[in-house]
Formats: sequence, C-alpha cells, structure tokens
Amino acid sequence: MNDYQQWWQMLPLYYDKSLVSELEARVFDPVWMLTRQQQFGEFQHDGGATPVDIAVTLAAAQPSRTRAATVAGAAPTSAAAPPPLVESWPGASALEAPTPSISPPPILVEIRPGASPLEALVEQEAVIPGQFDGLRVRAEAGLSLQRMLRAAGLAAQATAWATRCPFVLPAQAVVDDETRDWFDAMAGRVPDGQTLTPKVAHVIAGDDTTVALAPGELDVLKAWRAGNGIWVHSALGLGNWDPEQLEYRLSAGAVVGAGEVVLDVPEYVEGTLDWHAFDVGHVSLGLTGQTTPVRLHRLPVALEFAGMPNNRFWSFEDPSLNFDAMELFSHPDRLPSTAAMMALEFMLSYGDDWCQVPIPLPAHSVCQITEVVITDCFGDAVAAQRPAGRWNLFRLDDPRAPDGLGTVFVNAAPNLVFDGDTIEEVHFLRDEQANLAWAIETVVPRPLGGGTPPAPPPAAVVPASESGLRWTLAPTTLPRNWFPLVPAADAIGRLAVGTLWTARDAHPAGRVLTELLPSKRLHDDQVPSEGVQVTRAWQAARAIDGTLHLWIGRAKTPRQTELAPGLRFDVVDL
Repeated sequence: MNDYQQWWQMLPLYYDKSLVSELEARVFDPVWMLTRQQQFGEFQHDGGATPVDIAVTLAAAQPSRTRAATVAGAAPTSAAAPPPLVESWPGASALEAPTPSISPPPILVEIRPGASPLEALVEQEAVIPGQFDGLRVRAEAGLSLQRMLRAAGLAAQATAWATRCPFVLPAQAVVDDETRDWFDAMAGRVPDGQTLTPKVAHVIAGDDTTVALAPGELDVLKAWRAGNGIWVHSALGLGNWDPEQLEYRLSAGAVVGAGEVVLDVPEYVEGTLDWHAFDVGHVSLGLTGQTTPVRLHRLPVALEFAGMPNNRFWSFEDPSLNFDAMELFSHPDRLPSTAAMMALEFMLSYGDDWCQVPIPLPAHSVCQITEVVITDCFGDAVAAQRPAGRWNLFRLDDPRAPDGLGTVFVNAAPNLVFDGDTIEEVHFLRDEQANLAWAIETVVPRPLGGGTPPAPPPAAVVPASESGLRWTLAPTTLPRNWFPLVPAADAIGRLAVGTLWTARDAHPAGRVLTELLPSKRLHDDQVPSEGVQVTRAWQAARAIDGTLHLWIGRAKTPRQTELAPGLRFDVVDL
C-alpha cells in the first residue's frame, strides 16, 4: 500500500525537439471542416461579422448666442434712494404690494464658449454703476492697463489715463474710514476700470477723438481690452441669476445642421455645469442659417472596461471586480435592482460585442449624428438605426420629440474650481408661528471686497407705564438684517420682501435680497421647511487653453445654521 501522493503529468508526443509540427495543429481534412461550417450556417455570418469601418455623418457647432434670465444691471443704480419695501410686521398674512413694473425684454449676447469656462459665462454678474461695488476689481483693471503701458515705454500715458478716468467718491456718501482712505489713495493715481472700459472702447472704435494717442498706445489698448478677463467676467455679466427662483436659468443657441438648436438650463444652483444640466429648448434665439454635415470614417475599437470577462479560453479573469460582492438584493423581500441586473447582464454576456468609435469634437460643441454606416469584414454595409423612445444615454432630453434627431452637448467642465471667501450669505427659513418666512443676511459685502457680519442691533428701550406693566413683543426688536417674507397680494404663491415695524428704514445690504426689489416676488416653494442659504463668493478656474478666469458665483444649499426668530406675542413683563 502506497502512503505517498502520486502525480501524473501528461506530455505531448513529439517527433522533433522543436515541437513545431505539434504546435501547428494541422487539419488533415479541410473539406470536412468546411462542410461542417456550412452545415452550421457559419458562412451566413448573421451577427458574427467583425466591423472594420464605421462612417459617421454629423454636424457640430459651438453655441454663439445666449439669452440671460434677467437683464444685466437691473439692480437699483442709486445707493441714496433704495427701492421701496413692503412695510410689514411679524404675523402679517397678506399686505398690499406696490404695482409691479414691466421688466425689459431679455438681452441676447454673442458669446465665445471656447475662450472661457462655461461656469464663468453663466455665473458672471455685472458691477452696478454708481455704487461701491467691485472697487478692487475696478482698481485691478486700471492697474493692469498701467502696467502694460509702462512695459511698452509709455509711462506718461499711464498717468494720463489715471487723470482721464479717476476714482471719485460720490457726494454725501456714508463710508467708513477705511473706504475713504482707499479713495484718497486711488484718486489721480489709478484709473477707474468702470469708466475706463467704455472710454477705451470708444477710443479704439474712433468715436472719441479727444484723446491724443502716442505711437504704439492703440496696440496696448487693444491688447488690454482683449485680455482683461477679470473685468469681463465681473463687469459685463449677463444676469443669469433668477432671484425669484434662486437659481441660474439661461438659454444658448447654435446653428447645427439644418437650423438652430437651443439649449436650456432650467435649474442650476451650484457646482460645475456639465452636459446633463442642459435640455433641448424650443424658444428661438433668432439664429438662422445651416452648416454642412461632415462624414468621418473611423476604425472601431473593442469596448474595454475594468472587470470585463475575457473573450478567449484558458485565461483567468481580472480580480479587480468581484461579482460576488455585488448587492443585488437591497432587501430580502424586494426584487433586485433593474439597473444592476442590466449592467451585470451587459458585462457578462454582451460586453465583448460592443465597439467604441472615437469622434474628435471641439469643446463646448453641440453635435447631431444623422447617419451611422457599419461595414463588416465581409464587405456588407448596414445603416444603424436610431434608438427609439426616450432612450437618453448621453443624449439631451427633448420631451417634445423623443424619437427625433439626438442632440449631444460636449462640455469641458473645469477640473477644479477654487472658491474664495464668502462675500454675501443669506438664510431663508420658515416661521410657522408668525405665518411668514424670513430672509436673514448673515454676511454682507464690504466696499473693499470680502464679507463681514452685519452690525448688531441697538438696544431697545421700552418705557414703563404707570401701572408697572409693559406690553411688548418678545424679543422687543429683531436685528436689522432680518427681513420678513410676506405673502404678496399681487401674486398667489409668491413672497415679497418686507420690513419690520421696529426698523422701517432698514434695507438689504447685499444683492440677493436687493434684486427682489421692487417688483420681483420669491416663489413660496423656494423656502422649504428645513430652509436654504444662498452665498456669493469669488471663484477661479482655468479654461482649456490654460488662461485663468475669475468671477463671482452663487450657490444655493440646504441651511446649515440653527437661526430661529423665537417670537412671542402679547407678553406681559412684570
């Protein structure tokens, strides 16, 4: 009896030492092999041919025109005379609002999306003229022109432009000592970018003949105007923020194929703006014309992904994906996820039957594929059919024509967007006891940039009566940065910005609430029970060509504070 393990090894019988004849695996009866292939229908190549050429006919173009949701610069232009508020008090249910004014029509602006990140074009906002808005940006714009003039040997012209477009402190302006000292330091030394930009534009166009240009100065002015990205994204904004919905809304149009294609952004509140934020719109932006489709021939490449099964025998699978770890049943009593089952079926059964076809397209381009012709190794050409129904993988949603021509938007979102310190922050919260909502400015902008907490409220003094009893509202007064949002009398389901009876002269210090005045009304559903907060901050990102772009963007996120009014009515203080 053997008590040791025995191993058997099978080796091929070879007739020469090189194993050449054995590895050739010769077929001694090829006629039999061909006959069996014919019997099994392998010569019909139904679904078994290999694609060798794919011809794609497509039309692509970049958006060239955009329509803002609101008008740039529609905010009030006078700091001394702020717009009227709806006077109210805690507990008011409905108030008479001023007659809303007719808003001007939206502005159509020509754009170049490839020259800057799309987020900068969408989120940019205008500098309000006549106010202490963007002082540092205005100074940086003037300083950049002076640097370019001095580098070109035109130091005298750099000083002259500071005299032509000086910083002027508005008369009777109430400012702090820091802002007043800043104006004294800038006056006559640095040109104001707010007045410098239109002045340079008129000089370049030849409309302003009062400016005597030195040799080479015109070239410097043109270069400054073309490369002044900071001023473009902060002073010439499109006004895409919708103050009534607390979100960005815009439309962009391009001429693709047979006509105009409009892309709508129905709701964009924060983060990066990618292709899935766009839908196909049906309101024309006035673009006409057509583009000639191009036909591209591409070599298909087998689709590969991590963990896919190997398409040949006698090889082990890649252990990077463990199918046993997939949780198809989230609950014992529920069926597995349909999406998970589809992905698993595709990976195990059909993954090696798919091919990918690379198509070069410029960034921020709208593409429509009209025809796809597949040529296999047998020379047969088959036209691929367009997916029917609402099969929208990477295709923009078009509810009116789900079976129509698919539109794909190739976006180039920045890899990293840097957020600066908060300039402005407003919290919106519900007050069920008072039957209204509140808008609280927790951070207000400073004239020289950045944000600061609002000033604390003054101490309230309530005189005592002869009986010693005092009828008060607890708390006696709320901070002046608390603004009630009362139901508007001129619109159902809307909220109007009001003011407390204890602070009737209070006005918002930031843009978020100021843009709701005097006639805009906030939608009631934009203030949920958990509350939201809106912030404004400087942002920076690089475009696809490496250029740096700065702009002021806004974000709407769930409320992250425990602010509460804590009002009590009819309180007797002994």
